[in-house]
Amino acid sequence: MKIKTSIPRLFISTIVAVLLLGASTAQSAKQAELTEEQAIARVRAILRNKVSSCRITKTQSVSAIRIKAGWRVTARIKMSASGGSTTETAVWIVSAKNGAAAQNQLTAELANGCP
Repeated sequence: MKIKTSIPRLFISTIVAVLLLGASTAQSAKQAELTEEQAIARVRAILRNKVSSCRITKTQSVSAIRIKAGWRVTARIKMSASGGSTTETAVWIVSAKNGAAAQNQLTAELANGCP
């Protein structure tokens, strides 16, 4: 008994299978990415852990901008130093794959517990 399958039907089935596989791969890749809220939450957690050792008196704002590598998260913080208070800006690149990477001197100092 011969099995008859038309070429167009086989071609369409192959295309549908490839599209479904691509869609599921893209969806799983999206699930691995962080949301803006998750990226901000990671930075807020870092700042909370460094309040006393780095003399952070207040977190004024934390914002995130989507970039190719993940999220560029900027935090404006007040720090006490030499009897006064200064406003500083700390910047991280946050991604699901690499975590939070320091992008300026202040952020690197925060990551190392401050001098």
